[in-house]
Amino acid sequence: MNRGPKALRQTRKTAPLASSLKVIGFSGLTVYNDKKGCRGCDHMNNRTRTQIAGIALFVFLSLSSGLCSPSLASSDFNLSTGQTLYVPVYSNIYSAPRQIPFNLAAILSIRNTDMNNPVKIIAADYYDTKGKLLRKYYDKEITLAPLESTYVYLPEDDTAGGFGANFIVRWTAAKEVNAPIIECLMIGMKGGQGISFVSPGQVIKENTK
Repeated sequence: MNRGPKALRQTRKTAPLASSLKVIGFSGLTVYNDKKGCRGCDHMNNRTRTQIAGIALFVFLSLSSGLCSPSLASSDFNLSTGQTLYVPVYSNIYSAPRQIPFNLAAILSIRNTDMNNPVKIIAADYYDTKGKLLRKYYDKEITLAPLESTYVYLPEDDTAGGFGANFIVRWTAAKEVNAPIIECLMIGMKGGQGISFVSPGQVIKENTK
């Protein structure tokens, strides 16, 4: 069996579903090929393969600079009493060469990484491509206990945000704590293949006391 470069392709055998998938990872980007989903159509027509490949390459190139940034190194950590973050959301992306929309579901994930202290989530506001406020997801602040997480889910058919959608997330704490991990996971399936990637939040304001 031709497995290709080990860094790009591996075959999973841990579960019946996983055994039917080929997983190709690009530093945070994963493309899934479901053989069963394409039975009877020679696994996938060339046009769909080209679309998925174009999407994968586009997302990889778009995110590679941020994913490789020293600021995201696993050894880095930050103590803070509160921050405002910009979190990119891709409710749809486009496949070359005809710019066909590829809709994606999105999950905003907010994780309190401090083992001893709570944090308060003040706001998670959703904006569209033109910067128009679409929704406020927290009318009242919520408290996350140590290591607790919360999320906001945007279904695949929610395309109001468009390609340039984003969340503005604000959090605070009574004293300096480990900053939460705030990021957005995008995932979608089309023509027997799936695509998923993570968009990390970027701090745009630091609280000062």
